[in-house]
Amino acid sequence: MLKLLRYELKSLSKGLLPIYGGVLLVALLNRFIFGYAMGQNMDLGLLSSVMVITVFALYLILIVGVAVMTVIVTVLRFYQDLLSDGGYLMHTLPVSTHALLLSKLFGAVIMTLISLLVGGISLIIFASYSDLWGAFFSQPWGAIFREAFHQMPSWPLVIVELFILVVVSLANGTLFYYLSMALGHLSKKHRVLMAIVWYLVLTTILTFIEGVAFAMLGNSPLLDYFNASINSIHPLLLGSIAVMMVLNIIFYLPTWQILKNRLNLQ
Repeated sequence: MLKLLRYELKSLSKGLLPIYGGVLLVALLNRFIFGYAMGQNMDLGLLSSVMVITVFALYLILIVGVAVMTVIVTVLRFYQDLLSDGGYLMHTLPVSTHALLLSKLFGAVIMTLISLLVGGISLIIFASYSDLWGAFFSQPWGAIFREAFHQMPSWPLVIVELFILVVVSLANGTLFYYLSMALGHLSKKHRVLMAIVWYLVLTTILTFIEGVAFAMLGNSPLLDYFNASINSIHPLLLGSIAVMMVLNIIFYLPTWQILKNRLNLQ
C-alpha cells in the first residue's frame, strides 16, 4: 500500500503542486504591490488601481481554485483508476482492494492537508504588508499563554485532538464522494449522472439525520454539561472524532464491497 500511496502522491503532485506554487507566487506579488502602495501612501491612478484589483482578484480565484481543483483531481483519480479504463490495470495488480482504496484515500487527505497549509501560508504572506504582524508580535504572548495554560492545562492535547478531527473529517468527505461514485457505478448506463444522483440522495439523508440528532441533543442534559465546563472540550472533540470515524466506516465498507464484488468496467 505504501508503494501505491507513493505513486498516488506523485501523480497528484503533478497536477496540484503547480497550482499551489501559483497561489504562493500571487500572494507574494500581492504583498509587494499592496505593501508598496501602503508604505508610500500612494494615490493610485486608474491604471494602477485596475492592476492592483486584477492581481488581487487573481489571488482570490486561485485560493478558491486550490480547494476546488484538489477535490476535482482527487475524485477524478479515484474514478479513472478504479472505476474506468484505468481499472483494467489497477485491479490486476497483486494487491488487495483495501490497499487500492486506502492509497487513494490517504493520498487525497494528504494533498488536501497540503492545500490547507498552502492557503494558510499565502494568507500570512498577503497580510504581512500591513501592521497586523507588528501588533501580533508586540503582544505579551508569554502572559497570554500562561493564562491560557492556567485556564486549560491540557491545551496541547486539544491541538492534537483538533488535528485528528480535521484529518478524519477530510477522510469523511473524500469517502462520501467515493461511495457516491461506487453506487453510481452499479448502474448500467449514465454512471456519472447516477453518481451525482446518489450524492444528492445521500446528502439529503445525512442532512435529515443530522437535523434529528441536533434536535435530540438540544433536549439532552449533555448540552448543559458542555455549556457549564471548559473541560467539556475534550469529550466534545473526542465525541466528534468518534462520530466521524463511525461515518467513515459506514462510507468505506460499501465502497470496498462494490469494488471487490460488484466491479464492472464494461
